[in-house]
Amino acid sequence: MEVSNDYKSGKYEQPIIERMPYGAKTIMIQDPDGNEIHVIEAMPANSGKNR
Repeated sequence: MEVSNDYKSGKYEQPIIERMPYGAKTIMIQDPDGNEIHVIEAMPANSGKNR
């Protein structure tokens, strides 16, 4: 699979990486058809403070 340089060329905006309250990273991206995709980093079950 070839990696695209579209972010470097300015064709697309770099997605903003945010942190959830318990420390996981999350980003919102769009696929080529315009569908929004919310990606959340998986965290080990024993590291969560809310459990």
